[in-house]
Amino acid sequence: MEIITEWFQARGRIKATNARAIAFSLAERIANKDYAKVGGVFDKTPATASTRIVQGFFDEGTGRVIEARALASMRQPSAGVVQNHTAGRGLVVYT
Repeated sequence: MEIITEWFQARGRIKATNARAIAFSLAERIANKDYAKVGGVFDKTPATASTRIVQGFFDEGTGRVIEARALASMRQPSAGVVQNHTAGRGLVVYT
């Protein structure tokens, strides 16, 4: 979970300057369980990555993603990452 929260914290200026920005992570796959199809994002990552997550900031007002990145890993994610994404059926909104 640290790698996810550290990325958001490093971009705190986004929330500070845009009250409509929503921090999110969307799992395509976590620990080999599929959640959502995220077209085109993971084209250059290994298809065998057991965890593939997009995290970013979404602007409610414009309906656009402000900034985002894709994470792909063969490592087992923390229990918190698995639990949060399972509860949200792949989507986690950070407040």
